[in-house]
Amino acid sequence: MYQPDWKILRRYADVLVNFALGKGKGIKKGDVVLVEAHENAKPFFVELLRAVTKAGGHTISHYAPDNDRTFNATRDFFLDAKDHQLHFFPSKYYRGLIDE
Repeated sequence: MYQPDWKILRRYADVLVNFALGKGKGIKKGDVVLVEAHENAKPFFVELLRAVTKAGGHTISHYAPDNDRTFNATRDFFLDAKDHQLHFFPSKYYRGLIDE
């Protein structure tokens, strides 16, 4: 698997957290940032968490394994789910994230 240079990842995370977010002004101390990534983005995920912490923010993070031939939770869900599960939307959960 390709591994970008840590210095480059740190710079991208710094630009995103300190300049791109917050309408171009970066995050402020105490801001809450949702950081989600899959396994293949692990190096950048880690640098984003560090950048938010260094900027004084708080993270809500979600890290998920990649799907592959052996482990594929997405495929398994669509093979096994009933109709009511396919149509379920966790609105209270997402409303809570939005409110935070």
